[in-house]
Amino acid sequence: MSSESSTVYTKQFNPTDDGRAVSQIIVNASGNISTAQDLPDIWHWRLHLLLSPDPQDSDRNPNSTPTRIESRSVVLDMIPAASSTGTMCITSKPTTELHSPNSAELAFAPIPDITITVRRIVDLFLSKGMDRYTYNDRYTGCVLWVRTGIEHLQDAGWVERGAVERLDAFYREQTALQPRNLEEPFGRGVFYGRWYVSVVSHPIASLTFISTLACLQNYIPSSLDASPQSGGAVVAGS
Repeated sequence: MSSESSTVYTKQFNPTDDGRAVSQIIVNASGNISTAQDLPDIWHWRLHLLLSPDPQDSDRNPNSTPTRIESRSVVLDMIPAASSTGTMCITSKPTTELHSPNSAELAFAPIPDITITVRRIVDLFLSKGMDRYTYNDRYTGCVLWVRTGIEHLQDAGWVERGAVERLDAFYREQTALQPRNLEEPFGRGVFYGRWYVSVVSHPIASLTFISTLACLQNYIPSSLDASPQSGGAVVAGS
């Protein structure tokens, strides 16, 4: 994977994980990225891809010293940076970083007899525009992004039928259990087209873009300013 895209950040991704098989897809909620003062404890939602053991490691002498740290998961996370426009961060993790006390998790297993790799999931997400997402003015909307990802996996036949309904039920359950940590209803951002990044950077075209978006969607997120942005989507950590 390349880290050159303005909508995808992969500098913390281990390229050897590209072809690794995914054993579980975990919806994880913890932490907080909202800037709204009345939402100090709202959880941030992301996807963890738990990885099957690397076949190369099974051939290694158990008494030998490992030459590298094997990733146990890859995290897919839509993170807003300097603006509400998000960047899809793809990060390899040596540990799962799950099961923390102040969090919620829901697991989905890939359909049996189908090998789903990290690359296949990332390619699916990119083909569906999952890397092009703008948060609302309260910097919430990660639940919708995760839910859309699960919907794409379900439509591809890679996870169980009814996966989206399971996630919706899980969210309602967690809202009752952890009302301080979840919005009801959950915040919504908006997915945008591939022409957004280049168009909104132009001081005249940006106004035309917003008018066109309003006609197409009947919705202008308040976070979408008519003033030109400095370069489209912001790459986290750049």
